[in-house]
Amino acid sequence: MSKLVLTQTEPDEQFDIRFKELFGITFTDWQKTAMVNANGEMIEYNDGRIFAGMTAYDSGFKVYVREGIITANEPVWALSWREPYASLMLQGKIETRFWSTNYRGLVLICATKKHFPPKEVRRISGEKQTNRINHDFDYGGDYTRSRLCGYAFATGRLVDCRPMYPHDENDCYVEYNPNLFCFVFKEVTRIAPFAWTGTQRWKVLTKNQVKQIQYL
Repeated sequence: MSKLVLTQTEPDEQFDIRFKELFGITFTDWQKTAMVNANGEMIEYNDGRIFAGMTAYDSGFKVYVREGIITANEPVWALSWREPYASLMLQGKIETRFWSTNYRGLVLICATKKHFPPKEVRRISGEKQTNRINHDFDYGGDYTRSRLCGYAFATGRLVDCRPMYPHDENDCYVEYNPNLFCFVFKEVTRIAPFAWTGTQRWKVLTKNQVKQIQYL
């Protein structure tokens, strides 16, 4: 999936500026690094992350990015999960916390070095949801088999934070608790894992940390 982020309506020099504001490089310089496909009717540039195309009937380029791709000035916040709940984010899990947040935007999804003991998972999730975790994803109660512990492994876009309702149980993989808040994510996308030391609640990534995010 991809989304439109830029439409060229100005001269090349001004378009270069707008492109650089998003991606940290001018359109002119980016064209030199991208693969090109051209014929009499159209021209396309593509580097696997960013796609730009223009037909003979267009007045300028249209620029698309893969969902989840980070633009240059976009903040990225990190949040850590203990297994098995970290892995479940890749399955569309709605996260639950005992605190709410006003943040909306891109989140680096990380797994802590320590996983939850099976007894703690059963306490948190309840019998029914623990059985779903064990059955659906073949953990068998042995969460030490996860290779994600201690790594950042995905990004997702946090789009909503709201109270938990009884009908959320299956999506959250935990028993209903009126004191819990649901963190709703979209565009959860795998990245090349890299070592990460988690902190409680949020951590804002530095520019150098953002550069470590490489989509698979």
